[in-house]
Amino acid sequence: MTATPPPAGQGWDTAEYTCARCWTTVTASTEDELIRLVFDHKATCPARTPTA
Repeated sequence: MTATPPPAGQGWDTAEYTCARCWTTVTASTEDELIRLVFDHKATCPARTPTA
């Protein structure tokens, strides 16, 4: 059996990230969008503990 890449244009429909601190869920349709949304959420999470 050989590993072949998926056909062009095929990928995941949506991906979700659920914050373990505030249980907010963000949904994205591309990997770049998911990375941006997770980064933005972590920076503004209402349950975020301030650092000294």
